[in-house]
Amino acid sequence: MWAGRTDGKGGLKLMSPNDGRYHVDPATDGTTVVWVAYGSGPVEVLARPLAGGPVRKLWSGRGVGSSMDVEGDVVTFEHHNHGGRRGVTYLSLRDPANKVSLGGGTYSQAFFPSLSGNKVAYQTRHRVTGSTYEYATRIVDVVTGESTVVHQAAPGAALGPTAITGEHVYWLLDEIDQNGTTALRRAALDGSRVTDLSPETGPAALNIRDLTVSREAVTMEARTPVAEMRNEYLAKLWQFPSAGDDATPHRTRVSCNRGEQLSAAAAAGTQVLWLDATTGVSDMVTRTKPAGTCG
Repeated sequence: MWAGRTDGKGGLKLMSPNDGRYHVDPATDGTTVVWVAYGSGPVEVLARPLAGGPVRKLWSGRGVGSSMDVEGDVVTFEHHNHGGRRGVTYLSLRDPANKVSLGGGTYSQAFFPSLSGNKVAYQTRHRVTGSTYEYATRIVDVVTGESTVVHQAAPGAALGPTAITGEHVYWLLDEIDQNGTTALRRAALDGSRVTDLSPETGPAALNIRDLTVSREAVTMEARTPVAEMRNEYLAKLWQFPSAGDDATPHRTRVSCNRGEQLSAAAAAGTQVLWLDATTGVSDMVTRTKPAGTCG
């Protein structure tokens, strides 16, 4: 696991130990980096200050999903129990034993957490009765423990990753099975003003796989849902500015480069970093503002 500056200045700094394990899925708030280590033993969630210092073990267990976030003293991640049952854990960096776990059961699961301002957004699947399940996007306040249902999805919906800021929560969902497209939805933190920034239906619908946010913008990784393999149908990055609560902002392309654009991470403002395949190899690149329509 390596760390570097978002402006590209200076060299990279090795953050993970050379201990024979796989170190993957990093997240950082600019002060601390957290990640997952896979080896022959239990899966571990590790942390280290970017300024240097010892690597600390925060959690160990059967498995961890790719959704992980850190801000200040709070770390959140998706954990997997026996049988692949998914839950969400959040804990204190200063006192990792001070942790709360949500879901993780046979009939009540939680997944895809994100973090901002001591609030964790996440998705849930909860059995109501018999074969009837409720799917919902929720926010839990880390300080008070209060949980809020932001939005309840249609029965059988597939819920995707979340992202949260101080004003909005964003998430992906597929409510129309097997249509090959996904919606990017936004709401205020209290669940009001629900808006589809990128609808699941219509001529502009996309197959969205992931998202990343700053206070100023939300960026999504998406493919055009066709079987033909041409450059314009590969994974590209699209960005929406954070607009007024009742507005649906216009989307623009982050980059007009050829090839796939994957694993995006938002920095300050409208800056995005991603893995770019334009040259035929994977380069880590960045732009501080979107490129436009690429028409």
